[in-house]
Amino acid sequence: MKKVIFLVSGIFQIGGIQKFNDCFLNALIDQFPDCQVTILSLNDSPRNLPPYPPNVHIHCFGDIPSTAYRKAIFGILFSQLCRQEIDLIICGHVHFSTLCLLMKAIFKKPFMVIAHGIDVWGLKRGLRYQCLKNADLIMTVSQYSRLRMFVNGIAPDKIKLLFNTVDTGFFFPKPFKQSLINDLGLKGKKVLLTVSRMDRAELYKGHTQVLKALRILNDDYVWIIAGSGNAEPLIKKRASQLGVTHKTRFVGSPDAAALVDLYNLCDVFVLPSKKEGFGIVFLEAMACGKPVIAGNRDGSRQALLNGELGFLVDADDPKEIAQAIEAAFDPSDKRTNASYLRSMVEKNFGLIPFRNRVKEILGQYLSESKQNDKDLMMKKIVLLSPEIIKFGGIQKFTSCLLAALANEFPGSRITVFSLNDSRVDGSKFPANVQIHCFRGSRFGLSAQLFHYLSQEKPDLVICGHVNFAELALYMRFIFKTPYAVVTYGKEVWDLQWGLKYQALKKADLITTLSRYTASGMISHGVPEKKIVILWCTVDTDFFIPKRRDPVLMAELGLEGKKIILTVSRLAISELRKGHAQVLKSLQMLNDDYVWIVAGSGDVVPLLKRQAQELGVTHKVRFVGAPDTSKLLDFYNLCDVFILASKKEGFGIVFIEAMACGKPVIAGNKDGSREPLLDGELGFLVDPDAPPSIARAIEASFGRSDKRTDPEYLRTRVKETFGLAAFRSRVKEIFSKF
Repeated sequence: MKKVIFLVSGIFQIGGIQKFNDCFLNALIDQFPDCQVTILSLNDSPRNLPPYPPNVHIHCFGDIPSTAYRKAIFGILFSQLCRQEIDLIICGHVHFSTLCLLMKAIFKKPFMVIAHGIDVWGLKRGLRYQCLKNADLIMTVSQYSRLRMFVNGIAPDKIKLLFNTVDTGFFFPKPFKQSLINDLGLKGKKVLLTVSRMDRAELYKGHTQVLKALRILNDDYVWIIAGSGNAEPLIKKRASQLGVTHKTRFVGSPDAAALVDLYNLCDVFVLPSKKEGFGIVFLEAMACGKPVIAGNRDGSRQALLNGELGFLVDADDPKEIAQAIEAAFDPSDKRTNASYLRSMVEKNFGLIPFRNRVKEILGQYLSESKQNDKDLMMKKIVLLSPEIIKFGGIQKFTSCLLAALANEFPGSRITVFSLNDSRVDGSKFPANVQIHCFRGSRFGLSAQLFHYLSQEKPDLVICGHVNFAELALYMRFIFKTPYAVVTYGKEVWDLQWGLKYQALKKADLITTLSRYTASGMISHGVPEKKIVILWCTVDTDFFIPKRRDPVLMAELGLEGKKIILTVSRLAISELRKGHAQVLKSLQMLNDDYVWIVAGSGDVVPLLKRQAQELGVTHKVRFVGAPDTSKLLDFYNLCDVFILASKKEGFGIVFIEAMACGKPVIAGNKDGSREPLLDGELGFLVDPDAPPSIARAIEASFGRSDKRTDPEYLRTRVKETFGLAAFRSRVKEIFSKF
C-alpha cells in the first residue's frame, strides 16, 4: 500500500485554494483507492468533518492556538515519517515547503508542491525559493504561473500543469429565483456578476475598473458584487465618487447553494484581474452557461482557453471592459452560447479530465508496479554532451533528451559529462540525474569517463555529438560498453573518411533529426539499419500564443507593420542560413513589412552593410540574442516566421514558432522540410530565389490557407512534435539497451 501525507491550509472553508484542495483530495482517493492518505490541515476544525473512506486520516489544527499549531504539525509529520514508509509528501501550498524540504533532508522522502499563482510568482531568492527548486515535482494551475516560475529559474521539467476543475453536476443552468430579482431591484436590467474576495491586498481584482466601465454604460446595467473583505468600504466609496452606486449591489459572501443562484441570476460574469493564478469562478460561471470576461495578463487566460471561451480585456482599460460587456450580450458570438460553454468546460475542466490528470502526474509515485518491469529496471546511462545550458538548438535538444530519459526510465541513473559547461544547477533536473562539468577540458572529461566506466559498468554511453564518437569507440574497445551517437546535420553531412567517420559507422545506434541527414549518412556508407529518426521536440505548454508586448511594439516602431521574424545564430560560418536572400526579398516588398532578426554573431556587421547597400535598413531590426522568455515574446510579436536556410539539420525554431500559432517559411533543400512535414504545415521556398521568398511572405498573410491557421498549427505540432510524442519515441529507441 502506497502512503501519502497531504499538507493543506484548509479544505472545508470558502475560497479557491480550498476548493482546489477538496477536488484534489477526492481525485487522489478516487484514482488511488488503495493508497493511505494522511491529511494535516492547518485551518480546518475537527468538528463536523465529512465522511471519508477508512484509508483517509485527517488531522485538523484550526482549534489550536496559533502559537502551538506549527509545533503540532511538525510533531505529527515527524512521527508519521519515523513510523511509516511514506512514498510522497504533498504540499498544498508553498508555505509548507520549508518543512517538507527539512523532512526530505532527514528521511530522504520526495515532496511535491502545489503552486496556485501569486504565492510563487515573486519567488526569486530565499529559503522558500530554494525549497521550490529542490522539490521533486511542482504542480501549478496555469501556464502563466509555470512561465513565471521558469523565468525565475525553476526547472520546467519539474513543473506539471493541473488545471482547476469544476463539478458540472453542481454548477448548472437553472431558472433564476424571482425573489432575488425583486429583492435586488433587477427587473428589466442587464445583470453583471463578480465573485471574489474584497481585500485591500487584492485590489488587482479589478473592481475599480469595472466601476469606471459602469460609468460608460447606460442605466440598463447593474453589477452584483458577491464577496466580503476590508476593501468593501473603499469600493463602495469609489462607486459613490463615480456616481454609479445605483448600478451596484453588494450581497456579501454567499454559501455554495446561493452562489449557484447568483450565477444563474446574472447575464454576464466579469473579473478583470491582473494577478489571477487561474480563476475557478470563471469555470463555475461558464458551467452555468454564462459568458465571462477576464483580464488578458494573467492565469485567467487559461480558464478562457486564451479567449476561445470568453472575452479577454486589458484589465486597466475601462473602455475596453465596457465594450466587452456589451459584446457579451451578442447572441451570434459562440462565447455567449450556454450549451457551447458547458460542453467545453466539461470537456476541458470537468472532474473526469481533472482526475485523469492527477493519476497521470502522481502515477510515478503512487502506482503499484512490478519490480521486474523491463522499463523500470535500474539502468546506468552516460550522456556525453558539448553543453546543456547555453543558447542553441543542440543545447535545447540535449536538455529535452536528458529529461525524456529521466522521465521514461525513472529507475535509471543518468550521469552527464558536459564538456563546456562550467556549472549546471542540478536542482533543475530529476533526482536520478547527476551532472559533471569540465569547463572545456577534454582531457578531464576523458579521464573521468575512463574512471567511471571502470567502476560502474553502465548499460549505454550516449554521445550527444559526433565529436565524442572516437572517445566512445575507444572506451567500448576497453570496457565493451555499447554506445549511441546523436547526430543533427552539417556535422555529419561531409563525414566520409577518418577516425570520426569510422567511430560513427561502428556505433551501436545512431539517432538523427531528419530523413535528409539520414540519407546523407547512408550515401556515405553508414549502415542504414543503425540509423533511427528522432525529431526535435517543443514544449507546447511553454510556447503558446499570447498577447503582443506593447512595449516591444513601441520600442521597435512596429505599429501597423507586417512583422517577419528570424531566430538564429549570426555567424560567418553559417551564411547558409539565408539572411542575405531575405534582405533581397525585402526589396520586392512594400514598406508595410518589417524583418526582426533575433540572434548574435560576427556576421551582424556584414548583414547591416548589405541591408544598407540594398536600401532596406529601415525595414530591418537587429535585436540581439533573446533569453527564453523574451524569445516567446518575439514569436508572439511576429506575423510570420522565416528561416530560408540551405543546410539545416531540422530547425527547432520552426516548431517553436508554430506552437505559438505563427505561419512559417523554410528552405526546400535541407532538413527544414521535416518540421514543416514537407510543406503540409508551412511554406517551402527555393532559398536561393528572393522572388520565391517574397511571394511566400505575401502568401503567408492569406487567411484562407490552413497553414496560416494558428489552431491547426498548434494541434499538429503538439501531436507530432510535442513532449509526449518525443518521450514515447525516446523510450521506444533506447529500451533495447
